Amino acid sequence: MRNASILAVCMLLLAGCTPLEIDVTTAVPLHMKVEEVKGSKIIFSMDPEDPNAWYGYGLVPSVTEEYKMTDRELARYFTEGYLESYEIVKKDTDRITTFLDMYYMRGSRTIRATTLGPDTEYRLVVYQINPKTFEVMDNIQSATLHTLPVDSEDMDFAVKMENGILEIVPSDPNRVYYWDYDLSARIYDNYLWSYGYFYHLLDMLDEYGFMGEMYSQGGESYNLKADHLVNGTAYTLVAGATEDGEITSPVTVVEFTYYDDGIKITDQYKQTGEDE
Repeated sequence: MRNASILAVCMLLLAGCTPLEIDVTTAVPLHMKVEEVKGSKIIFSMDPEDPNAWYGYGLVPSVTEEYKMTDRELARYFTEGYLESYEIVKKDTDRITTFLDMYYMRGSRTIRATTLGPDTEYRLVVYQINPKTFEVMDNIQSATLHTLPVDSEDMDFAVKMENGILEIVPSDPNRVYYWDYDLSARIYDNYLWSYGYFYHLLDMLDEYGFMGEMYSQGGESYNLKADHLVNGTAYTLVAGATEDGEITSPVTVVEFTYYDDGIKITDQYKQTGEDE
């Protein structure tokens, strides 16, 4: 991955202190504030008056039946779904964190609800949960929000790899785009598909203010050998147009196998957020 050092910094910034193990079983003011609404994400901050209170959140689009639920019904709907999901995960692995640690949080933080549909109305609910009974408390916060439209237009990328040098030439030299690559196995293990990997990278770079440094425009060359790729190993490259941290074209996916004496491109295709 060409941006491993930047993403390592991002992960360090995510680390923080964990509150003491104190059970808060009474409702406290949660203080939810919507910070920004974008095309595929809603960013909001939480500042509960008691940092040990457990809380969670959920969003539903207006086209679903759940959108018509009351705030309490919706909060309970998410809790029951998380409980069912937790039981399924427990059956598949011996190494699992607690239910609360997996689906809920404590303390002040900024939350990015991502992979949302553009130009869509959502209900957001934030609610406190009793850590002993998993019951939803009465201090539910809610908001109705509409994501921004995202204009998408096709964009092609001519990709060539010779003598360890990667060359990328976009069909439109004036559009801004982003590209990166990683081990195919790591992409599919962690993100399930290439589009999800691309979206995750953009969101992380956007969150920590590195996006402007990583944009490309026009043709670009890159020395793959400098990254010490592993001989005989499959890699996946992704490239797509982007604006304000949003994906504005189908994502071009290039699968290739690296060999010390040459690189073989095995497939090239496009993905959109609707392909999963």
